[in-house]
Amino acid sequence: MIRRIKIFCIIALVLSLFSCKDCITEPSEDDKFDLRNITRNEAEIESNADIDIDSEGNVHIIYQNSGPANSPTFHTNPSDIYYIYNMNKGKWSKPVNISNSDNISYDPHMVMDSKDNIHVVWRELGTGEGRTFYNMKHSDGDWKEPIPLTDDNGDQPRIDVDGFDNVHVVAATTTDSKPEFLHLVKFNDIWNITIVDHYISNHSLFVTQNGGAHLAFEYGRSIAYNHNNYDNKWNEAELLTTTSDYLKYPWVPDIAVSDEGNVYVIWCEAHTNQIKFRIKYTESTWSETDSIPNMEGDPWYPKIAVDENGLHVVWIAYTKEWDYDVYYQKLSHNGIWSERQQISLTETASLITAIKLKDNVLHIVWHEKYGSASSSERDVFYTTILTN
Repeated sequence: MIRRIKIFCIIALVLSLFSCKDCITEPSEDDKFDLRNITRNEAEIESNADIDIDSEGNVHIIYQNSGPANSPTFHTNPSDIYYIYNMNKGKWSKPVNISNSDNISYDPHMVMDSKDNIHVVWRELGTGEGRTFYNMKHSDGDWKEPIPLTDDNGDQPRIDVDGFDNVHVVAATTTDSKPEFLHLVKFNDIWNITIVDHYISNHSLFVTQNGGAHLAFEYGRSIAYNHNNYDNKWNEAELLTTTSDYLKYPWVPDIAVSDEGNVYVIWCEAHTNQIKFRIKYTESTWSETDSIPNMEGDPWYPKIAVDENGLHVVWIAYTKEWDYDVYYQKLSHNGIWSERQQISLTETASLITAIKLKDNVLHIVWHEKYGSASSSERDVFYTTILTN
């Protein structure tokens, strides 16, 4: 009888706990946020992410944090570059500040070498106006102290690595009001600088395994291409577009080079709902300008990657008021476009993507802008899609 009474009491206690009206269960982080939201900082502006994948398949991301979203001066608030990673598809690490500056650090870009060392560049405003900064982390170590790569100006720094683990950085600059760009190569921990007399803007850099650097960029109202001959001697730039319509200008190009040496350059054309591209096959001239069919929504910021399955394109397009979404489509090597996929599927604005293609998986990162105000909060989102 005593045993039965004890069992009854335990059952009654359990039932009372489940029926307690004053017992409130806090929602989990996954219930509160979109599962793809990896920063989950409701009060601040986190944006401009970049991504790479290490040899074990772990995901590494950097992004810019611009402080409180409700600050009336957030455009001039000090901002920093942060790093997070995800090991073996587990939870994301705590963010690490890798710029540690009182100035405005922004426009970060990253790359990993064959030893899984991480290399990051960004631009910094403030003391030493417009300098390009660099930081790195060995695969088994901590982040170093940031160092400036330029003495004064170094706009829109871009970074990549070759098959010898030499780090390449390209940044726009001016000397005595003359437009130039810098090509910096880190070889045996020593930076070598080549100054090229040419204007570039909104440029994209791709470095091949044998050390050839390829650059697509805006040049006036055109898209241009240039490359070096693996000895830091740059050729004459080639114009890939011409236009007489001031409103229908091409902009924000991206570039990729296949293992066979084929060069792909893509860009969007303002006010035409067009994303266009050209291909330069090995030892041949550039193809005629082509475009992604049946585009809509004023597409912008296209990003590309190429592998044995074809050309992979990701872009942002307008869907409705204050809402942009991320889209993906593949062009096979036999010239057939896949069905278009809408990736972000959110009610708020998905903006500025970065991608990394590895082992038939396309890793996509973007920032989500909540609301319509210029100071609205932004979180970094990440997802993947299979491409084969």
